[in-house]
Amino acid sequence: MKKGKETRSFNAGLSVNLSEILDKSVEQYFCLKKQFLCIENQKAERSQSQLDRLCSAFHLIK
Repeated sequence: MKKGKETRSFNAGLSVNLSEILDKSVEQYFCLKKQFLCIENQKAERSQSQLDRLCSAFHLIK
């Protein structure tokens, strides 16, 4: 009987740890997603800036 109580308390501790791990994983996922979106946005802005400069250069040539 004693072994059953030990198993239950171990499982209860384990579920708390898994919950904490899941919370941290979700937090890290959203942090990385935010960083990725910022990088993609910067790339798009740089690309648009280069396109604007090319259009201006060709406009001057005309």
